[in-house]
Amino acid sequence: MIENALSEIGKAAAVLFREAPYRDVGLERVGAAVRLPAPARGRQPTGAGRSLMWVYTVIQGKGQAVALGVATAWQDHVATARADGEAARDRLPETLIEARARVAEAVAAVCRFVRAEGPLCEQLASGLSDLSHRGPAPRSRPKERALPDSLLGRTAAAARHGRCAVFTDWLTTALEEARAAVGWQAPSEVGQAASELSDLAFRIAVQDPSADADTLGRGLSAYWFERFVLGDSGVPHTEALRALDGAEQAVAAMPTGSALAAASSMLRARAALATGIHHRRAAREFRPLAAEFTAAERWEEASDATSRLGLALLRGGDLTGADTEAVRSLDLALSAFGPEDDRVARALTLQAEIAAVAGRPRPARELAERAERARTVRYERRPGQESWRRLTLSRAARVLALCHSGTPSRAAEGAAELLADRRAHLRAGPLTPSGVLDADRLLGLALLEQGDLAGAERVLRGALAQRRRRGEEAHTSTQRLVADLARCLLLSGEPEQSGDLLAAAPGLGAWYETTVSFRLSCGMRRYHAESLLARPETPDALSLSGELLDQCAELLARHGVTGTDPLAGALARSRARWLTASGRPDEAVLLLRAAAADLPDPAAEGYRPQRAALHRELARLLTEHGRTADRTEARQLLDDVLALPTDLLEPAHPHRLAAHCALLELALDEGRPTDAERLARPFTTPAAETLRIDERHPVLRRARELQARLPEADAGGSVGWDDL
Repeated sequence: MIENALSEIGKAAAVLFREAPYRDVGLERVGAAVRLPAPARGRQPTGAGRSLMWVYTVIQGKGQAVALGVATAWQDHVATARADGEAARDRLPETLIEARARVAEAVAAVCRFVRAEGPLCEQLASGLSDLSHRGPAPRSRPKERALPDSLLGRTAAAARHGRCAVFTDWLTTALEEARAAVGWQAPSEVGQAASELSDLAFRIAVQDPSADADTLGRGLSAYWFERFVLGDSGVPHTEALRALDGAEQAVAAMPTGSALAAASSMLRARAALATGIHHRRAAREFRPLAAEFTAAERWEEASDATSRLGLALLRGGDLTGADTEAVRSLDLALSAFGPEDDRVARALTLQAEIAAVAGRPRPARELAERAERARTVRYERRPGQESWRRLTLSRAARVLALCHSGTPSRAAEGAAELLADRRAHLRAGPLTPSGVLDADRLLGLALLEQGDLAGAERVLRGALAQRRRRGEEAHTSTQRLVADLARCLLLSGEPEQSGDLLAAAPGLGAWYETTVSFRLSCGMRRYHAESLLARPETPDALSLSGELLDQCAELLARHGVTGTDPLAGALARSRARWLTASGRPDEAVLLLRAAAADLPDPAAEGYRPQRAALHRELARLLTEHGRTADRTEARQLLDDVLALPTDLLEPAHPHRLAAHCALLELALDEGRPTDAERLARPFTTPAAETLRIDERHPVLRRARELQARLPEADAGGSVGWDDL
């Protein structure tokens, strides 16, 4: 195999180029020194050297040979030092300072190796600059062969173009470890950075043999941070990381235990939260600060730290911990500052957002409206940009609560007003473009819940494109947009587009769940599994989707997420679809019944639209069983959805229309034309023209299919929504 040939050429070249200058070693000597067993039909005895022509069938120049020699020596060096190296890397970096130190350590190891192998590496420097071996192979030489995707293959390919890629794999490992602290980077970006650092480290170490290896490591690490992590100045993500880096260095320079150290630590934690990535880290740093400030009765700092701790936990996906800190923040604000202070409204806004995500729509709406009223009064008394900014945050929490309730049309109206208001204040006030994009996302979510797939897709794609232009690919808001757009594409009957969008997203990776948000990562994996289930023709679609759903279940169990959480209910529905596709519908029915039993009482916390979705999925499975008792239970579940008051579930809500559609199918299958006509009226009467649900929506697509089965005479009528 060519990999073995490259290895033997490297071993021979390492010996020869250590002993003689580059100009004195020809490729014929390298071939003669190769000790590769001959093929069965070969004329040469086993272990004999190879010809020059054979060498040219593997590589095309002496520069490649010496590069393989250095790579072979490097492999031996790494194998010898691997035990010590692994012992020193038992913990991933957690800060930007530690990330730079990890990269500096890896580069310094390269520089020390170059110094230790001085004569051999000097020959490589000569070979990389040997122009006679850089062009196309002469006609007398065999055609260049494809090289394997391995260390030796990539080393030989890079040497052909005058670059040293010997240390790329070593540096890639270091950069991937550092990525845990600095943020997400695409694998291609990590590979490009490692390749460039490999070439730079080699050339600098060869050309400046007197420089200290650790100094060179720190210098190239700083170059990597500026060139590949921060990138262009002026980009919001870059500025956020730069602020975090400055705060880290300020804390490192402060005496431990001083008042300035605590203040600097607070700035560092706030900077970590502001990146939109390091939520779990921010929570770890805010927790001791909140306890320290509370114990010292520094109420203003304690309130700020506690509130931001709750926000960091919410963004990281820990709803239980976030709710605990939000309650503590509210109690602290009331006791230390009084009910009229804006810190009370801040705590109420945080509680509202937590309740909305946790599937408690009624408390969420009440808390948000309470905070909005207080801030409206304060804004009317003392108008200003800061009071307006705080007011718009409470309004956004109210819109979010409406999105997660059964009234998405009200949410869409509120989101449109919020978006217009924020756009009007964008130039005049402290609001950044990010605030406008957050309102865009709320509008897209509201339209998605309403069933307006075309409108939702347009809004979500626009906001996502702007986020990416701002360099915020891994930002929580960006990945939320990716998840919402993937769901929109799934509903639109575009599972392939949805899967492609998610496959390239940072949110699917293990790094995202441990650093940013396990909840968001779980939701994106669930959508990816759904996209695979919708494409049964995809190879291994069933097994791959099952693995993704298993990862989701493990993730929720690890973080103590119970069945009352909306994410657990959504995962149960996806798991039921997977069980059904696997030929195990009875297990799917049991799973959905258990999930329905876990749902909280709607009288206490408000009606969840997820309840209707769960009942509809259960009814579908019961209907497919074909037993009379199952069909009776299915009709009862669907009738319960239709019996809901319109203030809990809007007349045109997709879940209500889906229940109509399912009952219509039952009526047609059972030969009940009168009931079928009544159930089809939402889709066949003039009232259907007012529906906001998109023609691509699966509910409306199924309704059109069933409508074709209706007798022509029964398709008319004139009934309004109030008659349903």
